[in-house]
Amino acid sequence: MNANLPITVLQGLNDGLVRPGSATKAPEIFTSSQVEVIMLKGASHIINLTHMKEVKDAIYRMEEKA
Repeated sequence: MNANLPITVLQGLNDGLVRPGSATKAPEIFTSSQVEVIMLKGASHIINLTHMKEVKDAIYRMEEKA
């Protein structure tokens, strides 16, 4: 896919809806983008409720890249 934008993927390692391994494919899919994949230990599917600090930190880093 040709998207020349910074991309951050946050993936919970205990996610029962999306396989954690799926997130590692993002750099292969978005080859023209700078992709950061963050795997969150102990996180399930709704990471914004269980890992608020990590989500906020990732948003702030994306803002700095813009």
